[in-house]
Amino acid sequence: MKRLRKALSVVAFGASLLLAYGLSYYISAADNQVVTNSRYFPETGHTVEGRFLQYWEQNGGLAQQGYPITEEMQELSETDGKTYSVQYFERAVFERHPENQAPYDVLLSLLGVFEYGERYPGGAPAQQPNTAAGSVLFHETGKRLGGKFLEYWRAHGGLPQQGYPISDEFQEVSVLDGKTYTVQYFERAVFELHPENAGTPHEVLLSQLGTFRYRARYQSLNIPAPPMGRKQVMPRGSESFLVWVESNQPTRTNAAYDILGLDLKTNQPVTVTTAVGDQLFPSVSGSTVVWVDTSHSCSTCDYDILGKDLATGREFSVATGPNDQSHPALAGNKVAWVEMSQDAMKLLVKDLTSNETFEAQSFPIQNGTSNGPTFGTTALSEEYLVWSELARYTRESGQVFELRAMNLETREVRSITNGVMGITGATDEISVSGHHLVYGTPDVRLMDLDTGESRVLFKGGASSPQIQGNTVVWIAQSRVWGVRLNEPGATPKQLATEAIGRGDYGVGVVIAGEWIVWNNSGGPNAGKLSAKRLNEAFSK
Repeated sequence: MKRLRKALSVVAFGASLLLAYGLSYYISAADNQVVTNSRYFPETGHTVEGRFLQYWEQNGGLAQQGYPITEEMQELSETDGKTYSVQYFERAVFERHPENQAPYDVLLSLLGVFEYGERYPGGAPAQQPNTAAGSVLFHETGKRLGGKFLEYWRAHGGLPQQGYPISDEFQEVSVLDGKTYTVQYFERAVFELHPENAGTPHEVLLSQLGTFRYRARYQSLNIPAPPMGRKQVMPRGSESFLVWVESNQPTRTNAAYDILGLDLKTNQPVTVTTAVGDQLFPSVSGSTVVWVDTSHSCSTCDYDILGKDLATGREFSVATGPNDQSHPALAGNKVAWVEMSQDAMKLLVKDLTSNETFEAQSFPIQNGTSNGPTFGTTALSEEYLVWSELARYTRESGQVFELRAMNLETREVRSITNGVMGITGATDEISVSGHHLVYGTPDVRLMDLDTGESRVLFKGGASSPQIQGNTVVWIAQSRVWGVRLNEPGATPKQLATEAIGRGDYGVGVVIAGEWIVWNNSGGPNAGKLSAKRLNEAFSK
């Protein structure tokens, strides 16, 4: 989310320009508008009143803001943590700021910033700056605006209405019709180019960011149930997508595993891959998914790491033969994985933008078999790579793992623990977000990788710890538990009463956007994913 923080800082940097430009635009519009106090919209069944209606009418109305999709209500801001009166529209969210003088008593949420940061935490791929004659470079964000997008930006409110460009132009698959369009992200909007409408006012259209944001924050999550006898396992989540592995046959004897998903903005199911063989161990960041591919027709063939950007439709290879690739972990535009050849086991990291690959750690092996240290599992954030190493095996203690961490900026590697007991190498037993690491079992432990400070969040009998921002979740006592680190006391709470048993591939619990999602591998919902909204779970 470094790009998100940078984009938010741009708002403060450009405040004086925004004020000057916004005031002249508001007065110009106000001089030519007749304002009413209330208007009911039968198309959506909602009413807009007073100052919000005045702003709607004076700033583009239906074409710019869209229909209202809620009434006015109270909401906690994701920008500053304060509560405001807001109203959702198809393409915007209005915030009432009575502490400001008009016209700044109504402000628009930074929907473009939120959407871009969540879908493309490492930056959107294959961006192309528009360098056509008359194009403009915005030094505040380093992005160019030109052609039809610049024409639209200038004709429809410019800086106060659309904000600065926070990306250059690139190709993106529309979540509404599944077609690919040229798009550009702004602080408060996303422009789509529709050449089929050339010569009409609809050549540039705006994405329905208000609709997407409302669905993500308030509507239920509709995870499609698997067909009879099939199972959903290995859930993984980002701010934008939930993905999971699903068998395509009712019995393991004949089954192969595919990766399916759900767009959290639209509640629409997506297919990641249905290739021959097993597609396993997905990792997702923003709209990008990577996984282990076993599509070769034999159990002893090499495994590959493949990937797909669900927003752009772009498919790519991270690492392919002749060696086995496993344990993928993805964060932003970086992916880490383990490669095993006849003479070495290596932990590699690749930048998906530059295609630069470097080696983080390696162990020699002989004839494809290691008699010494081996890798357990990996976890990745935009700041740190963390992995477990099987240090030794004893009859008394069983497998003894050691955790190591690499600072991705300095590439300095250090040992975190000495002889951590109980970590089995399962893919969901370490998790890292920013500079915070959680790991188990049997205790859930939190470590600040910058300072080395560590503490126990939950003692005994826990597994599958996952961290996202300030939220940590795990499985204990056959239930989902969690804690919010920024709350006073940071006391663990049981978040779901549904009993969870162990089965194929164990139990997985993840955070996906505003949701906690877990795999039921026992009980009446065995083989199905369950979900609960984070705020609802922590409020009880």
